[in-house]
Amino acid sequence: MSEVSDSLKKEGFTKPILILERTSVTIKAKIEINTKIFPQLYFNEISHKTCYALVLENQRIWGIDFDKIIGWHEHPFENPQNHLKTFFHTPSEAIQKMKEIVLKI
Repeated sequence: MSEVSDSLKKEGFTKPILILERTSVTIKAKIEINTKIFPQLYFNEISHKTCYALVLENQRIWGIDFDKIIGWHEHPFENPQNHLKTFFHTPSEAIQKMKEIVLKI
């Protein structure tokens, strides 16, 4: 989580990380940019499911996820329901992409 926190600060996301859900093996968190848009992060230690999403008005508008069925895949800004195979993305790369999209909208 410290790598995520450092990356968020580096990209100018200065508001605190809000933990939405935490269990012994999962964490789900968000960082509010304003009341309508926020980065959301999810990780499951057992399945290694990882999700980086940018949410606008409670709808994912972009994301990069990993699961054991599809592997790493992107939900592109142009069509977030789509699944495009991609490679591993560090938290820093995912957060950088979120910032680029936020600046466009």
